Amino acid sequence: MGNISDLILSRGATEGNIKQATSWAQKGLDVTTETRKKARERCEVCEVAYAVLSYNVALTRELAGDSDGAKKMFGESLAQSENIGLDQGVKFASGALRKLSNGEGNIKPFFLPEPRTTGI
Repeated sequence: MGNISDLILSRGATEGNIKQATSWAQKGLDVTTETRKKARERCEVCEVAYAVLSYNVALTRELAGDSDGAKKMFGESLAQSENIGLDQGVKFASGALRKLSNGEGNIKPFFLPEPRTTGI
C-alpha cells in the first residue's frame, strides 16, 4: 500500500493524486497498526512497515498542506526508526522534520533498498 502511494505521487503532486496517495498510505498504516496489536510476538517486517508507512502518511500530509499532521507523523516515523535501529528511517525522518522546521520543501519519499536475492 505504501508502494502504491509512492507510485501515485510519482505521477505528480496534484490534489487528486495527493488524496489517493493519502488514502493508500493511511490504509497501509492502519493495517500495520492492527497487525502489530494482534501479533503474539514482535514481527520485524511489521515494525519496519510501521516506520515507513508513518513516513508515507507524513509526506502526504505535508503535500496536502497539513504541516502539524506531517510533523507528528514524521516524529512517529523517527521514533519508530530509532526504536528498531532503522538507520535509513532515522536519516529520512529527521531530515524531513528539519526541512519542515526550516520552511524548506522538497521532502523526498522514503524507499527501502530492495533485498538482494540470488539468481536461480
